[in-house]
Amino acid sequence: KLDVTWGARIHRALRHVDDGEHDGIFNTDGTSADSEVWVMGSGKLTEGITMGGLLRWDIDKNQGSISFGSTTGDETAAGTGFASKYETIHFTHKLGKVTIGDWDEAAANTTNATYAGGMSGGGGGSHGAGFLFTTGAAGAFSTTSVGAVFNDTDPTTTNVVRFDSMNISGFTAGISYSQTGSTSGRVQYSGGIGDIAMVARIGYTNANATATTTTGGSETLGGSVALKHTPTGISAAIGMGEQDNHVASDNDHQYFRANVGYAAKMNSLGTTTFMAHYHETEENVTIGDQAEDITIGVQQSLDSLGGRMGIEYSNISMSDAVGVDYNDIDVIYFETSVNF
Repeated sequence: KLDVTWGARIHRALRHVDDGEHDGIFNTDGTSADSEVWVMGSGKLTEGITMGGLLRWDIDKNQGSISFGSTTGDETAAGTGFASKYETIHFTHKLGKVTIGDWDEAAANTTNATYAGGMSGGGGGSHGAGFLFTTGAAGAFSTTSVGAVFNDTDPTTTNVVRFDSMNISGFTAGISYSQTGSTSGRVQYSGGIGDIAMVARIGYTNANATATTTTGGSETLGGSVALKHTPTGISAAIGMGEQDNHVASDNDHQYFRANVGYAAKMNSLGTTTFMAHYHETEENVTIGDQAEDITIGVQQSLDSLGGRMGIEYSNISMSDAVGVDYNDIDVIYFETSVNF
């Protein structure tokens, strides 16, 4: 009795990775998003309320996990299994939408507003995820992975009850409460003045419900602003966030991101976008850690197929409080994707 839609998205990538001591080419899945399948349905519950649901899965990946190993330096690849991503039921009214189930907390993605796009993801360093840094002293593998030291401060997907308001003059708001007791909220503005389009977001998450302010839990505040000059296609964005961790080590995670872009219709395939991104994460794990990612690239949309392809170069670096000399990781990354 519902209107039902099936869909899927496939990402594949080629990447050349050089960690200063080892290099190799990997044929793997994408980093901008997972390959997924989903089914959704909706129907009228009453004259003013629509009820629907969503099931979404990350699909089994051929060589989805890649690295140079931890001892030999050989290219290593392994499959990753199916994983549930979303499972929700929602109720939509003219005043807003209530979502129940496995879904994003309300402040998700508040630090990553952008018009420049890109395939390197919001948290930074994702083209090098899974790889260990090597030390400059002897070229030995460290115990520190790229994924451990990079992250934004946005909350994650979990079991929530979430409300998102209707759009009032470009403003929307959302609030959620999670199974773990985390409370999260956001306010967003989408609009502009004259030739300038604008997206601005701010979010706050309090995860202290299952811990005290001296032994655990955290509070997170973050936001971002993106501007685009519509006639020229030039855009710029900035985002930042800080997490106050109430733990003994007190590593207060900080995140900063800035990007610029230029988008234009240069061919019959769709929009071509040039972009440059800078990501910085401090103290994601340990006090004094600082990780930086500089990424430049070009992306081509494939409008007739609902897909895209692009190529990017990333330089990924890290430093710590005790002065260990880590080698940079360089990645040349090509990705193509299709939606159907």
